[in-house]
Order: sequence, then structure tokens, then C-alpha cells
Amino acid sequence: MSDSSPLPLILQRDNVFDPGVDLTRARDGGLLMRVPVMFSSTPKLAYVVTNHEHARTVLANSADFAVAATDYGPVSDEEAAAMRAGNLLEMNPPEHTRLRRMLVSAFTARRVAALEARITEIVDGFLDDLAAQPQPADLVTHFALPVPSLVICELLGVPYHDRDEFQQRAQAMVDSTLSAAEQLRVDREQRRYMASLVAIAQADPGDDLLGALVRSHGAEVSADELVGIGSLLLIAGHETTANMLGLGTLALLRHPDQLAALRDDPD
Repeated sequence: MSDSSPLPLILQRDNVFDPGVDLTRARDGGLLMRVPVMFSSTPKLAYVVTNHEHARTVLANSADFAVAATDYGPVSDEEAAAMRAGNLLEMNPPEHTRLRRMLVSAFTARRVAALEARITEIVDGFLDDLAAQPQPADLVTHFALPVPSLVICELLGVPYHDRDEFQQRAQAMVDSTLSAAEQLRVDREQRRYMASLVAIAQADPGDDLLGALVRSHGAEVSADELVGIGSLLLIAGHETTANMLGLGTLALLRHPDQLAALRDDPD
């Protein structure tokens, strides 16, 4: 099956809780979609795997398949290599395995538990602010988007005086309405800032995730890889969580019996 639409548009089409028509048809029919690689400055095609069986085949035989690398456009080969460093989404084993092992060791149960009280504080604060807005208020703008980026700030050790600007960049990075040139500008700004956090962590590792990686794997991981890991966590943890908060709320509103069950027994 082929599709002439750019890859981002195909993946972003949806029908409330379901994938868009093209992805649903491919998944249900066991078809592979051959589509242009996103942001590519030269014509490149890749296959999109859409159903569970095909995904298992690819993941179980990763040596036989390659991840489609993003074309970063008008940048030097050196800058493109730096932008790919640490981005697990564009890696195959054994490099993917090496970095994934480091990250898994840093995401300990103790670290996650230590964040719980602060996450609760952030959520409660934004819920209070949401209730104080003129009604009806926009859940996405006032809650779903800012909460994940502030939690990621906690995870990465972003100083409080930088957090407003950090949030603005985080939201711009997932804004599909920006041109390719604007996306590249925002990405460069974000990477420069992430590099400053990495430099601080390398000089004096703190209790945040970057500090933990430096303490445990300082000799094994480069500065560019740390920047890439931080950038990946920002994107992967921001938009996905924001979408879940919005869609999860909509699901509860459409199923009041489940909303009542949640209220009666939050555990």
C-alpha cells in the first residue's frame, strides 16, 4: 500500500480515540505503508509498520531492519550527527542497546517515587488555576500541556528561573503548524539549552536524571548523547502525556459510570 502524503500528516490523523482511516485500513488488512520520510530534503521512502504481528517481527529481528533516519535539512554533516546522538528513536543495536541499558538503570523505582510528591503538588496547583479561569476553561492549554513539561523540568533538573522559557520551547517543538525553518530554529535553541544543563551535570552531578547518568556512566556517554537523551525525554514525555490527559478526560466524560467509579475509588 502506498500513500503520497507526508509521514507526519499520516500519523497525526485520528478519529478521537482511533487511528485515522489510512492507518486503520493498513492495520486491519495487514498492509505495509510506503511513505516519504518526514522532513527529508531529498526524496526518501520508508515502510510504516501498523499492526501487532508486523511490529513483533520487526522488534524481534532488529538486526534485519533499519530505523528510518530523519533528514535534518540544511545542516552540516557534523551538526546532523550531533542531533542524532542519543536519540534512541533513530538507533539500531548495538548502540541502541548500550544507551537503553544506561537509561533503564537511571529510571529506578526510588527516583520515580521521589518525584511523586512534587508531581502531586504541580497537578494540584494547575487544577486550582484551571478552576479559577473563566468558565468554560481550556483543559489542554491550562493543564494538559504545562503539567508534563514541568514534570520533565523536575526530572532533568531545570532551574526554576528557566522554566517558563523551557515550557515555551517544549510546546513549540510539538507545534506541527511551524515551518521547517522555524522547527529547526526552535530545535537548535532547545539543544543549546540542554547542552548547558549537561555541562552543569558533568561539572557537578546533581540528583536529577542527567546527574545520575553522569555519575554512573560518565566515561561511557558523550555530551552530545546526553543532550540527545534529554531532548528525547522532553518530546516523548511531553506530547504523549498531554494527549493522554486530554483524551483520558474526554473518555471519562463520555462514560459517566466510569467517572463515578473513579471518584468513588481513586485507587
